[in-house]
Amino acid sequence: MLDVLRKLADASVSKISITGGEPFMRKDLPVLLEEIQKLNMHVAALNSNGFLLDDRKLDFFRQHGMRPTIQISFDGSGHHDWMRRVDGAEQMAVAAMEACRRNNFPFALSMCIHKGNVHLLADTVKLAAEKGATAIRLAPVADMGGFTQENGVSPLSADETYGAYMDLLPVLLKEKPDIDVEMRAFLHINAGKA
Repeated sequence: MLDVLRKLADASVSKISITGGEPFMRKDLPVLLEEIQKLNMHVAALNSNGFLLDDRKLDFFRQHGMRPTIQISFDGSGHHDWMRRVDGAEQMAVAAMEACRRNNFPFALSMCIHKGNVHLLADTVKLAAEKGATAIRLAPVADMGGFTQENGVSPLSADETYGAYMDLLPVLLKEKPDIDVEMRAFLHINAGKA
């Protein structure tokens, strides 16, 4: 990984996003972050499920002058435990959101929508806004490697996806949540500008 980072720097890459799997599972993450900083690159975003994110980890970023946007995967208010197959997964994700807010770190939610959670769009946008997320990114789930069949997740058709987005629009226009809402392959609404 250090070699990859050096090659990116040699190619004049100035900012990167860290994703995984789960980046906080890497015991060498602090070493990698310090190398990124030494190479004068900027960590723009870090994608996480939020399970391992806490004040101590955010303090590490702060002490090293880093303030990436934390992108938290979230499967819907009241649906997250079922999708993750972990009791308390939603509580851990919400705790990660609260840690970001408490430590003044920007964070966004990413929600893959399907037939099992599409009815939760408005509630999830509301939760994200209440917790202080800067954005929520909505995207239809894709059937990658049989994931949907193995997990009992039914993808939405294009018409169902657009219908769900159209149903969400009046809610956003009425409530005007202070959050950017990105409806992948459809629409992006900047907070306060709708």
